[in-house]
Amino acid sequence: MPEAFERLLTEAAPDAGPPWIACFRDELAAELLKNPAFERLLMASNLSDAAESGAAIRTLARSLQSKLHTMDATLVGVDTKVDRIALHQDEQLAHLRQLNALLFQSGSPPSPEMSSRVLTGAMFGASGQAISTALIFVQIFGTYSPVDALGRETRSSLIREAHARLAEAAGEAAYVGRIDGGEFDIIMRDVASSTDATLCCDRIAQAFLSPFDAGGTPILLRPKMGVAISPEHGFAPEALQRNADLALRSALAYGSKDIVVYVPELRTDARDRKQLEIDLRRAIEANELHLVFQPVIELAGRRLVGYEALVRWVHPSRGPISPSTFVPIAEEAGLIVAIGDWALRTACVHATQWPDDVRVAVNISPIQFANPAFPSVVMSALADTGLSADRLELEITEGVFLAEGQTTSETFAALKKVGTRLVLDDFGTGYSSLGYLKQAPLDKIKIDQSFVRRVSVAGGRDAAIIRSIVGLAKALGMETTAEGIETEDELLLVEQLGCTYGQGYFFGRPHQA
Repeated sequence: MPEAFERLLTEAAPDAGPPWIACFRDELAAELLKNPAFERLLMASNLSDAAESGAAIRTLARSLQSKLHTMDATLVGVDTKVDRIALHQDEQLAHLRQLNALLFQSGSPPSPEMSSRVLTGAMFGASGQAISTALIFVQIFGTYSPVDALGRETRSSLIREAHARLAEAAGEAAYVGRIDGGEFDIIMRDVASSTDATLCCDRIAQAFLSPFDAGGTPILLRPKMGVAISPEHGFAPEALQRNADLALRSALAYGSKDIVVYVPELRTDARDRKQLEIDLRRAIEANELHLVFQPVIELAGRRLVGYEALVRWVHPSRGPISPSTFVPIAEEAGLIVAIGDWALRTACVHATQWPDDVRVAVNISPIQFANPAFPSVVMSALADTGLSADRLELEITEGVFLAEGQTTSETFAALKKVGTRLVLDDFGTGYSSLGYLKQAPLDKIKIDQSFVRRVSVAGGRDAAIIRSIVGLAKALGMETTAEGIETEDELLLVEQLGCTYGQGYFFGRPHQA
């Protein structure tokens, strides 16, 4: 066996036990060395630097993945008769964790089928007895997330780092696999109750509080988790997977919940959400959505300077549906771009009927902003309606910076060239707002209502925070809007603190044009 291959084995799994190395040599060495490209790689490289070593390891791991289902049982305890991977022996689980780490680092994570086999092995012992097992589905970003606009290498890097954090948080007695995209599963054997699983979820949430590196830009990924426990929530592996998925979908549907444990009522919730998705598609086609407008006031002269356009949906049988309910459904179903483009064009139509010094602000979804064609959509709406570009404000959130890169920078540049105004909404609620202020050509910052509503609380720090934000904005040549003003005391305080504009129920509730 070539010396380079021996070094590669040591580099790939330096702490692996004898079965691991034996499996590499017995099952893979011959196959790999038959491959001329791999042989040339080994001959040409002394594995003297990290890049060369990493390339060799990735090549090895990809070949390893293709052989995974035919490997000898000595690696992970595969019981081919029942198509399961046994987790009742610590040594077998340790080997499996090492295998997973290598596959994730290679950029070729294990398949969902591997998770199914592991789950079967965890739920039933060597003699077939049922074992209490926790299944946790974790989603760090969804199918229509702005992360999709990141480059392939950056997405792969995020997935590798996410797996590493999940594996550390879950502990040595758990298996961490990948379902699809930014969705993972965690399998925990011998759990005493759902508390064991929720404690694991708490550790995961803590592990994700620190930012990820997305091509040089720090971003936060907020995991959503669904939990199911056998045999209480399903005796068969398929039932447990189905119910963990229902719990995850519930967590995704309700922004305030990051962890949901399965209960039978979730089946009804899932049916309701699916029906709402169907109804929302119909509502879009039937033009049943409408806009309402909330006034924006210049504080110095108490003068109306604009309106914020907000999407509303009145269901024909259920009545008004809250945006907090239908917007997540629209995002998950891939409908948010259609809704956003309609709202943009409709808002421009209404604004042409107002005085020339009154602007309209439109909320832009991160998914909508990540579309390279978005500047063209804006230009088309302005051209078709005749609205002046400087009367259109596009409100974005920090979510647009998840896809920070050439496309995002080009979108900012194109929108500024058109002449639209850019506004950062919900300022102060994310991780790296200061970094975003430096990166983006913003005209205005909207101070989140959570600060405004506590500004009059004696002994609180919110007034100092607002004062600091206003000072920073002025230094950068930006204006500020205080959101959520509901009382005269709040109005007077944010005015004293230097805010340019105000918005909230004190000035008026959203109303139709």
